Amino acid sequence: MQPDGFRKRCGFAVLCAAPLTLLTAVPALAAGFNTSVIVGAAPLAIGIGAIGFGVIALAILRTLKRDGRLARQMASDQIANLRARVDEYEAVLSGAREVTIMWTEHADGPRFLGQASLIIAPGRRPEALLDFSGWLADASAQVLVRALQVLKIEGHSFDLSLKARDGRAIRAAGWVIGGGVALRLRPAFEQPSTAEQIVDDNALIADPASARAILAMLSKPAFVRDGNSKLVFGNAAYQQLVRTLGKKWRDSDVPEVVEPGVLSAHLAALADAAEPQVLALNFPTAGAFELVEFPIVGGTAGYLRPKIEQTVPVPDTSFSHIAGVIDALATPVAIFDARRELIQFNRAYATLWNLDPKWLRTRPDERAILDRLRSEGLLPNEPDYHAWRAKHLTSYALTAPRVSEPWHLPDGRTVTVTAAPAGPTGGVIYVFEDMTARLELERR
Repeated sequence: MQPDGFRKRCGFAVLCAAPLTLLTAVPALAAGFNTSVIVGAAPLAIGIGAIGFGVIALAILRTLKRDGRLARQMASDQIANLRARVDEYEAVLSGAREVTIMWTEHADGPRFLGQASLIIAPGRRPEALLDFSGWLADASAQVLVRALQVLKIEGHSFDLSLKARDGRAIRAAGWVIGGGVALRLRPAFEQPSTAEQIVDDNALIADPASARAILAMLSKPAFVRDGNSKLVFGNAAYQQLVRTLGKKWRDSDVPEVVEPGVLSAHLAALADAAEPQVLALNFPTAGAFELVEFPIVGGTAGYLRPKIEQTVPVPDTSFSHIAGVIDALATPVAIFDARRELIQFNRAYATLWNLDPKWLRTRPDERAILDRLRSEGLLPNEPDYHAWRAKHLTSYALTAPRVSEPWHLPDGRTVTVTAAPAGPTGGVIYVFEDMTARLELERR
């Protein structure tokens, strides 16, 4: 029972019982101020008043008990709804193609959400993710360890691209959550081909069977020779090259694409060398290639990579040539590439949003920047933040400049955002303008 409610109802009972007591005394008062009559009626009046008070107090107590039971039931329902919602969120995170690690002040250790097998070998415990040097390249592991230390001590968020020991690209993002921190790990969207990584690293393949399985996945023309230097396998790209050169494909007799005289000298050099041999080739109908061949157990294997001769300079789309001009501007400017990574910004942009330039130089994703600004209370108070962010990120599909509606920030500032396409390779250029002073002047 709540004390305030009890006091209110108790006062109501007293107020109700007092008239009853006075009503019982009316006959005695009507008879005049006879002392003996009044003295004789007093016990009866007090008794009736006490009975009335008790009945009303009992009714109030029953009402308070019922209200308390309903309040407990409502609280229990709310707790059950919150638990169900938390279970739903955890189920969604567990099924996502990423892993989230949380360190909170109410937990004894880190908490893991998601599929750890996306990052480390299947069957290993999620705790193995914290052994960064076990699955990350040494340089990437050191970078991630330092970033986590800065996050836990100073609260600076980060968004990094790391390299795993198996050659994969891993995205790592860290941010502050309440009284703790969180780390999200996920494979990058664009990954190098596993087969190409193995072959380009000139790794020795154990046997012809393994060579065939790996080279079959390779997008470049690739082949396998037996111990007698005879071609015994060619992948789909090699078959296509053979047909482009006007030769017929036969599985029983894989055609050569190298002239006999050149091939003999190449094989002789390969037999005397322990390292891969590179042979320059030029086909009139297919272009220039480099043939890379290396020894395997029981023969050799190789592939042909196109030789690109760059005769036309590639245009600079990084905006590095105007970085000095951008930085000198007093107007905040930020440039993102097609992958939504920050590639250029000026000091005015970092000052406007109170962002650490060192963190901005790590090329964070724009979504990470927006999420950080929201967590620090520097974005408009939108009821549906995710819908607002999705609408803002449609800037990457623009074909002409667009001026957004003014951003009314919680700190009282008003900012307008102009978005324009960054160039033929995609991306967006943002120009921010703080309208607070001008609007204040107009109001005056």
